[in-house]
Amino acid sequence: MPTTLHGYRHSGYRRIARLALEEKRVLYDRVEVNPFAPDVPAAYLAMHPFGRVPTLVHDGFALHETCAITAYVDEAFAGASLQPEDPRGTGEASHRARRAAAGGVLAGERAQSGVREGGRLPATELAGRAAAPIGDARAMPPVAGGHHRD
Repeated sequence: MPTTLHGYRHSGYRRIARLALEEKRVLYDRVEVNPFAPDVPAAYLAMHPFGRVPTLVHDGFALHETCAITAYVDEAFAGASLQPEDPRGTGEASHRARRAAAGGVLAGERAQSGVREGGRLPATELAGRAAAPIGDARAMPPVAGGHHRD
């Protein structure tokens, strides 16, 4: 059953879908789609009516929206569950996924971390602030045994 993830390399949402596929050790192909390009392919727009990313195609079934994709991957493929069994664990997992999509920082944490829209705060504005320990999804090590095909 062929599996393809369509997404944009700078998208945190694509990153979340990739992590789900990698954790489940799913063999998949990646197709680069720039949703900001003036010429988004019509074939892609037929799969995702809003032209956003990501979109997962598995055995001819196309699904878009990150939460739907990760839930589908969790159910459709063998392996350990991606969601904890307890409500607190599920909440924490959801929080981490949102952090990953935001590039490692949620909006409410921007002032503490020194991040604002458009980039980092100048060092003079950071003086005297204690930075919150916030992980950066881009610094995450690759999943051992990744299975994507470029």
